[in-house]
Amino acid sequence: MRFSQFNSHQHKYKVTIRVIDGTQSMTVNLNLEVDGVSQAKLVASKLFGARNVVSVTQIRNEFIESTETLNSEQLKIKSLEDQKKRYADLAKQEKARQSLVKAKKKMRNAFSSATN
Repeated sequence: MRFSQFNSHQHKYKVTIRVIDGTQSMTVNLNLEVDGVSQAKLVASKLFGARNVVSVTQIRNEFIESTETLNSEQLKIKSLEDQKKRYADLAKQEKARQSLVKAKKKMRNAFSSATN
């Protein structure tokens, strides 16, 4: 028997991951052979953190496409775009946190007014 007959149930997935190093960030592609998309997501999130997994797509053909190499200018632009998105997400989280604090304060005031 051939190895491919044993390995036929596993599928190939391309996982795109955001790697952050201080102020710089970039995306990298990782190829995994697992049983399903949920396992690919789980493995990638355990290795790199759930927030760093950008996408998971199944590779249908046997030939893995070569990735385009970005020059330094393109990498800088990509890094700045990633930073912009990260800061927008952080601003959104901070607004949500502040509104939660306000809501808790309102509830405390309403509760203390109701008990008096």
